[in-house]
Amino acid sequence: MGYKYAGYEIATNVLRRAETLDKEVLRKAIADTHMDTMVGHIQYNSENYCRTPLVGGQRVKGDQFPWDVKIVENRQHPYIPMTGKIFSM
Repeated sequence: MGYKYAGYEIATNVLRRAETLDKEVLRKAIADTHMDTMVGHIQYNSENYCRTPLVGGQRVKGDQFPWDVKIVENRQHPYIPMTGKIFSM
C-alpha cells in the first residue's frame, strides 16, 4: 500500500511542478523529480528508474490501533531500524 501512496505523492508533485498537461512538460517534470516520499527518496536515473529500500514488515496486534506494522527484516538496509521480531503461530 505504501508504494501505491508514493505513486500518488509523485504524481501530485509532478503535476504541480508542470502546471500543464502538455506531454513534453510532464516528461521533463517526471525526469526532474527529486523528492522524499513515504517509501524513501525518489530521483530517477538516466535509465528512468529509481531504487528504493525494501524491508520486511509484519502486522501485529496494536496498542493504539487494532493493527500495527512492525519492521521485522532489514538485512539489506540495516540503517532502517527493526521495530519487532517475526511472530509465528
